[in-house]
Amino acid sequence: LQLSSPVCTPCRRTAELIDDLRARRPGVVHAEIDVAQRPDVARTLGVLRTPTVVAFDRAGAELLRLSGLPRRADLDAALD
Repeated sequence: LQLSSPVCTPCRRTAELIDDLRARRPGVVHAEIDVAQRPDVARTLGVLRTPTVVAFDRAGAELLRLSGLPRRADLDAALD
């Protein structure tokens, strides 16, 4: 889950990184939420900065939370 804002340049780059991750790892799903339109989601997850990426396993347990532009290696490591 990527929490973004419309004027956030690192948010666009983060989406590109996650799209690359999805291409390399079947089964990865990417959903992006605009915190300006859905502040309730940001509040519920305690997100104060965009971009923030929160990865969940199939059971809904949080695996990873990164604020700012993530590194590709960190995304890969979280899924390993």
